[in-house]
Amino acid sequence: TLLMTYDRRSASFSHGVELQCNQFPDYFRAVGAVRIEAITDVHTDPRLREFNERGYISDEIGALLNSTINVVSKQWGLLAVLHQGGPREWSDAEQWFATSIADLIAQLIAYGEIRRSERWLRFVADNLPIGVLKFDLDANCDYANPHWQHLLGIDANASFGQGWLQWVHPDDRAATLDAVRMVGLSGELSEGELRLRVRDKTIWAVSSWVCDRNAEGFPIGVLGTIADVTHERALRENERRYRALFDNSGDAIFLMEGHRFIDCNVRTLEMFGCTREQIIGQRPYRFSPRLQPDGSISMEKAGAKIAAALAGDRQFFEWRYMRYDGTPFEAEVTLTCVTLNGEPHLLATVRDIGERKA
Repeated sequence: TLLMTYDRRSASFSHGVELQCNQFPDYFRAVGAVRIEAITDVHTDPRLREFNERGYISDEIGALLNSTINVVSKQWGLLAVLHQGGPREWSDAEQWFATSIADLIAQLIAYGEIRRSERWLRFVADNLPIGVLKFDLDANCDYANPHWQHLLGIDANASFGQGWLQWVHPDDRAATLDAVRMVGLSGELSEGELRLRVRDKTIWAVSSWVCDRNAEGFPIGVLGTIADVTHERALRENERRYRALFDNSGDAIFLMEGHRFIDCNVRTLEMFGCTREQIIGQRPYRFSPRLQPDGSISMEKAGAKIAAALAGDRQFFEWRYMRYDGTPFEAEVTLTCVTLNGEPHLLATVRDIGERKA
């Protein structure tokens, strides 16, 4: 698209003409191969044959000087200087002037693109639910987004320069500072975990540092994201503790979804004399005799106990089980309804009371 035309004689601008590359393949191919193209006679030069055949060149135009506009090493457009009059030679000074103007236009375009990109990135960074920091190559902070400020309860100025380091736990400062600087030197991504200190409270966070580069690809700084994972870390720690209790309990503990086992501890495998694969997915009746000591049918009685527990009525009762090899044993059973991922499950605790019954 012809963005703008300036007519020196009338001192007027015009724009809006559109040229399709597939209509002038030879011309655009030739233009893309050179930095400057000086055409002394537009009516006889073979490079303009396609334009002359279609009547695109006015009789008032005698010569043409083209200079490519390259933005970030890519051809963005073309600066065309048209001479009104007859054929003429283009001097070295005129060619140098045309390339200089083309380069100036390229810089203005690049600057505009950078400013638009910066505004967009700033908008994104300002609204991300994680901390975002921007550094120079010496790890001096010149931007801290609103979430970082909210996380620490500070204003942006408190993080500028190397002020951001005061919020990093003393034991993590040296390693964090080294990580940021190394990313600027190596250009490689760095991820890790660090602690922040806020009003005598420790915040656990995961960090990601990436090299910030200019249009030519040279490192100019470091961009970092810091996400608060204190809650997730506490959940993982609680899960680890409960898993340790679960796995090391002296009683058999298993989890049921509906009428099927979906998880169990090591003691369950020992008590029932089976492997995990042999019990997970099975129903409790698989490990019970057909009849209980009171003469009731195990499947029916177990179904009633399960239904009552799922209804919120915690069940505690004695039960005769069978190990995987068919050996019977007596046990005390507790069934409790728990909610996992929004769905009701049963947590069962089984204690072998064979010695007590003996």
